[in-house]
Amino acid sequence: AILAWGRAHGTPRPSPVGARRCWIGAPLGRGERNEGTVAALEEASEETTPSVRIEAVALVARETARALRYLRDRRRSVGLRDLFDGVIESVPHGILVLAPDDRVVACNRNFEFLFALRRIDLLDADYRRALPADLARTVGALIASTLAGQEILDQEAAHAMPDGTTITVGFSTAILQGE
Repeated sequence: AILAWGRAHGTPRPSPVGARRCWIGAPLGRGERNEGTVAALEEASEETTPSVRIEAVALVARETARALRYLRDRRRSVGLRDLFDGVIESVPHGILVLAPDDRVVACNRNFEFLFALRRIDLLDADYRRALPADLARTVGALIASTLAGQEILDQEAAHAMPDGTTITVGFSTAILQGE
């Protein structure tokens, strides 16, 4: 009954429960966005309920509705991030993803293995400081070339491994749109 009341009424108001008691109901949102009702039992009649109590319940309802919207949006965002991470991990190549400010925002296990690096040391760090110098120079040159031509680039480069051996690594770069 309380949830139905919230959908039927657009503004907070007291409603009688019995002699000298009422509940104050306030809808969580408006119209189609109404998520339900916040209700508080008041030890006063409908006519003698102070307006400040009605306003307090309305404030709680507004803040609760805002929190619910935030959590719903956050859940959607987290779901997309999980999808992104899953795609990155499933690729059988080493992947490094950089933000526009040159921070590492993602890499996969294959990248960690290939370059003997740890994701925890890379994430949120500027790639120029997080990667070994030769790899950082190669990535920087590829980024500059990619941005200048606005196209995908493929290149091979030598990379010195921690044990002293040198391997040839193929690189591809692409500009990803979005956040």
